[in-house]
Amino acid sequence: MVLPSLRSFETFGEDPYLVGKLVSAYVEGMQSRRVI
Repeated sequence: MVLPSLRSFETFGEDPYLVGKLVSAYVEGMQSRRVI
């Protein structure tokens, strides 16, 4: 039996390519607004 992670809603997903694209866009957006 595999129990679901209670924190799975905090991730972008399981696909490494898709996660890379999403995180890259997220970071670029944050940096363009000088948040980080």
